Amino acid sequence: MAVNWKNKDELFAHLVWGYGYYKTKREEAAADIITARFYIPIGECETSLESICDALSAILAGVGGLSLYNGAYDPSYAVPYYFKNYADTTWQLIVKAWVQNDFEGRDWTIAVIDRMRQILWDEPFSITWAARPENREGDL
Repeated sequence: MAVNWKNKDELFAHLVWGYGYYKTKREEAAADIITARFYIPIGECETSLESICDALSAILAGVGGLSLYNGAYDPSYAVPYYFKNYADTTWQLIVKAWVQNDFEGRDWTIAVIDRMRQILWDEPFSITWAARPENREGDL
């Protein structure tokens, strides 16, 4: 299945599919291990080994679904690529989230900004508009 990594929604859908596929394969592997453990004590080693091989195959298939390499992308695996290229947080996304949620989290946000402002005022810097009000040049 070819996935267009340049399409955010398509890549995200692929990642969701990969985790679902891995979960299914992991469950298959767990069932195969239970089968193997059942056959070992009764001396059915061939059946037990076959179940262990099936479990390993399921695990490999599941991991393959998560780590699908699809071309010359950087980074070359889907999850790191998604985070690097699409999971950025911008001020626009933060403001949109505040507005949509009736400014939920504003107390923490303002507290953090105020603390950063206090720290900034106690350090030397040359950004005039960000200086303490009483230290601004040209203010009346």
